[in-house]
Amino acid sequence: ILKKDLEALELPFESTLVQYIDDLLIASKTESDCTADTIALLNHLGRNGH
Repeated sequence: ILKKDLEALELPFESTLVQYIDDLLIASKTESDCTADTIALLNHLGRNGH
């Protein structure tokens, strides 16, 4: 279910999102990009009931 929900996610700073078992890893060019994309990810997960 989570994998399908993540397919629709578009990160504003084009970070790389990796799902490994029950972990989500975000790789970004800068700390501020990572922070913004983490917030976008958490909002997306919340909107989708996770």
